[in-house]
Amino acid sequence: MNIQQYISSGILEAYCLGQLSNEDMIAVDQMAIQYEEVNQEITRIFESLELDVSPVQNEPLSKNKVKVFNDIYKLDAGKGKLFPPLIEAKTPFIEIKNWLDEQKIVTPILNENQTAHPLPSDQFVENFLAWVKLGHDEEIHFNYNEHLVIIEGSCNMYFGAEVKSYKAGDIISIEPNIAHKAIVTSKEPMFVLVQRQTI
Repeated sequence: MNIQQYISSGILEAYCLGQLSNEDMIAVDQMAIQYEEVNQEITRIFESLELDVSPVQNEPLSKNKVKVFNDIYKLDAGKGKLFPPLIEAKTPFIEIKNWLDEQKIVTPILNENQTAHPLPSDQFVENFLAWVKLGHDEEIHFNYNEHLVIIEGSCNMYFGAEVKSYKAGDIISIEPNIAHKAIVTSKEPMFVLVQRQTI
């Protein structure tokens, strides 16, 4: 196969814009793994989209771009894959729990209030596991939706003056510009999967 012809065919641009079928997307993924030139060109195309997703960004991506990048993420996520499922409003807890059980994560010894374990992530979806003994101070974010899936334990989440209680199996979804803090209410540390989706 002539790699330069493949690169100039336009398929990589279609890939980056999410315009290919799932089968073709997977085929491009395999080409990117096999050929470094293809991988570099995909990176270049993404950069040419001029998407600044640094934490200081305050301008959201267009809904179309969010959908494209979420669709791309889904190709690498879920059952039998390294990336956690993309968490959406009605994602069943069992789907996330089944994924986590496949990963065989070892619970760390907690010497501090919080310990984090990074998970496979991409440019637009950040994933990590956290074990929290007490809680976390008030915080606010501006350019991503944050989803907390409680695997073990429980907490009270404070949204300003409003307080909501959550337990294992619950998913907490926090939109941008909402101040929030958590206080762990269980005797054991709260174990959560955290997913931050750029908007």
